[in-house]
Amino acid sequence: AKTCQEYIKKQSQKAQLIMIVSGRLGREIVPSIHELRQVISIYVYCMDKKSHEQWARNFEKVKAVIVELNELISRIGTDHRMQKIVEEPLSINIFTTSTNTGTSAMGTSTMGVNEQLPPSDPLLYDLYQDLGKFASQVGNLDKSMEWRQKAIVLQQQNELAGKQSYE
Repeated sequence: AKTCQEYIKKQSQKAQLIMIVSGRLGREIVPSIHELRQVISIYVYCMDKKSHEQWARNFEKVKAVIVELNELISRIGTDHRMQKIVEEPLSINIFTTSTNTGTSAMGTSTMGVNEQLPPSDPLLYDLYQDLGKFASQVGNLDKSMEWRQKAIVLQQQNELAGKQSYE
């Protein structure tokens, strides 16, 4: 456990480590590595799910306590894809139809969500909040702060404009 901790601490602050630990090792090492920025996710792979879920629920970076190898692999893959979504700029596709000259043209453009939804739309605030929470869960604290700040700014702008609070 000590060698593992030292290895993690020697990694760059920008490193993103996914840890898979046994239940016994997890109980020992998770409290000391949980706060390290390099560790973004921890998965407990064990035989006694119930007993290890009890201590694991105290640590946000512990994503799952799993007993089946296929489930572990699937869960890591799903979480990794979600993390990539959080780290990429948010965009949506817009399809428009033009009939100015009697012909129909279909075009696409990609624009940020904040350009598509009016600032007063509660969905935009909820989206920023959810993205902030998810970024925090996967260990990307900078991105989490960025999304949460956008939500706060949006809320303040709407309150100043006399719109209802989102809370």
